[in-house]
Amino acid sequence: LEIYNEQLRDLLVPVDERARAQLVIRNHPKLGVYVPGLTESAVTQWAEVNKMIDFGQKTRSVAATSMNATSSRSHCIFTFFLEREMTIAK
Repeated sequence: LEIYNEQLRDLLVPVDERARAQLVIRNHPKLGVYVPGLTESAVTQWAEVNKMIDFGQKTRSVAATSMNATSSRSHCIFTFFLEREMTIAK
């Protein structure tokens, strides 16, 4: 999720397809803050996570400033839910 100029953008959606999605922040009384329609992807290996983070970082809004040629102009949030299955030997 990217927050830029008070607009929400899904960083895992290609830039040319982003205009269609209107994202809004919601607050569920039991689940807390969430964004309906935000991309969720199940992965099983770190390489898959890293690939998604790289893709999202490449599509962030950046612009030059006097201090940094590629300064980010937005806030970026990646959320991870980790599940682990354990087998207990008898």
